[in-house]
Amino acid sequence: MLSGCEHQDLPEALAVVELLLGAGAPITQEQRDAVSRLGRSFETRRAGYHPDRREPTAAALQRMYELFGVEPAPQHEPYDGVSPIVVSAADWRAQHVELWNLLVPAQGAAPVVQGEVIRITGRIGNELLGNGGVNWDDNYRLMVDALVTHLGSGQRVAEIAEVQQLAATIRAGVIDEPAVMRLTELAVGWVIANPEPRQTPLPAYRR
Repeated sequence: MLSGCEHQDLPEALAVVELLLGAGAPITQEQRDAVSRLGRSFETRRAGYHPDRREPTAAALQRMYELFGVEPAPQHEPYDGVSPIVVSAADWRAQHVELWNLLVPAQGAAPVVQGEVIRITGRIGNELLGNGGVNWDDNYRLMVDALVTHLGSGQRVAEIAEVQQLAATIRAGVIDEPAVMRLTELAVGWVIANPEPRQTPLPAYRR
């Protein structure tokens, strides 16, 4: 009953859920897991919502927690922009998710370079591996160029020649999953090696 539901759809979805549950529809663990995911997703973006939308969504989510017997997701604390950036996850994929949740805003470029590095790799991966590159354009190519610049700054990535080679492949819009994954892994490593936040310069791209 929650298939395809996003957190922005919660107020509308709640009425349907209550109707189905009232008619005797069973509650499954899969549905509980979906509510948990919706809660975590909402909390990472709560601050970016207009209050007129945020409050009804939060109220609908709270009701979902009650209906499905799910522990509410903790409220997300926005990154303050000055504290050293640290991660608790061990695997680079999990680290990327953790850094995204910490540093990447709901819309637009991240305020700090470390967040923008994570955002760029996420956007590139989503476009090439999720959308098949149908929207690939000069903006994405400029994002790749910016990523190479960032990874060559500060405590630069040791494998900078590899970064440049991977970036050349990706910049051409080639759908190469190993290349995208490896570049993302190197980007995560760069963020961890550069924990002191730096302000993101005005981007040349609009994505």
